[in-house]
Amino acid sequence: MTPSTTTPPQMDTVCSPHRSLLKNYNLGLPTSAALFASLPFPHLEKAATYAVVRAALEGLSLGNINVMHGSSVSLDSLNRWSNLYERTRFVVCDPATYLTKGRPLLLNNEECAFIVDLVTKKPTIYMSEIKDSLAANLNIHISLATIWSELHHRLHLSRKCIRKVSGRQNPGQRAKYMALMAHYDPHMLVFADKSGICLNGIARTQGWVPVGERTPQVVTERATHKFNLIPVIALSGLVAVMIQEENVCRFDFEYFLEHILVPSMNPFPGPRSVFIVDNALFHHGGRIEDIIEDKCCRIVYLPAYSPDYNPIEKAFSVLKNTLRNCAEMDGEVIEAFVRFTFTPSLMYNLFRGSGYLE
Repeated sequence: MTPSTTTPPQMDTVCSPHRSLLKNYNLGLPTSAALFASLPFPHLEKAATYAVVRAALEGLSLGNINVMHGSSVSLDSLNRWSNLYERTRFVVCDPATYLTKGRPLLLNNEECAFIVDLVTKKPTIYMSEIKDSLAANLNIHISLATIWSELHHRLHLSRKCIRKVSGRQNPGQRAKYMALMAHYDPHMLVFADKSGICLNGIARTQGWVPVGERTPQVVTERATHKFNLIPVIALSGLVAVMIQEENVCRFDFEYFLEHILVPSMNPFPGPRSVFIVDNALFHHGGRIEDIIEDKCCRIVYLPAYSPDYNPIEKAFSVLKNTLRNCAEMDGEVIEAFVRFTFTPSLMYNLFRGSGYLE
């Protein structure tokens, strides 16, 4: 049978004929049987699918359509394509053609740009302040939960701790220091610093209790036992460490450098050949520079008020969080935790966070 060449009517006027046409195709099969008969769905190109739907709208029977196109389209497939065409004027589901998917967004792109501008100008802004600004400037009234969802899921923003810096930093000295570090391979760098570990300071601060009850009281002393820790790190991990209960004086630090650290270093420009410490008065004078230079190594001082350039500062925080897992503590336990915590993978992340790695 030769298909008609008449133009198919518009869909808003063809609803009744189209439904009667589909009713004529009803073969009286049960729903489950019809579904089974339609599996697997025939795979046709978009143009071929449109030709099948067009032929059906022109009044051809399903059998003649299959003969004409050499296909085996089932009744369920024809119904599904026709219903899709009636709703969307498409015969193939194409998500790229859908303007929006799911629930409509409460904020458009311009309103989201307004929120981004608020956050950019004031990173410490509260969500309640964003809500008030939207209401005052754009007459938009939304909940804090909606603002949180927009910030996290749509704008991909997260709330983090503010990085505090000293107002006494010297940008010129910091830039000069980083220019000098650009001439050194990261494997050359060795960082040292001192930290005090107070048993009360690493005590656990949270506990489990039934809902509605308060945690039991824990007796704390006014002055608890304290250990002084001097670790030295490199990109490869921990280089040397010294732990003592007494306060660290210049003589202790010089002994640590001469007998513990320097034997583990190499002459410049080998790995672990550039010794970097902060600019504290404690590290100047005495025999410190002579001890390092006698090994043919170099010593570099950090810019003033620039602890962010010392990767070991963040390592101390990681170590103290790890020490909370230990109930009883002494110098040997602390040293064991230092060697366990200061791994090469942690050092790599800390060096990168301090700007020594890309």
